Amino acid sequence: MLQDGTVTTLSGKRVAVNAQSILLHGDTPGAVELARSIRHSIEGQGGVITPVSQLLGS
Repeated sequence: MLQDGTVTTLSGKRVAVNAQSILLHGDTPGAVELARSIRHSIEGQGGVITPVSQLLGS
């Protein structure tokens, strides 16, 4: 998603996206580990983690 603006569906199809955020439900089993993994992947590809308050101008 960060590199080419696409995601792969469960069926293997590539779909274009213009994502500004990734939402993760805190009650998802393994949510903390998943959040860490997502953050590591984003930062490893040169992405930046920004608090939602900054995106909303609060």
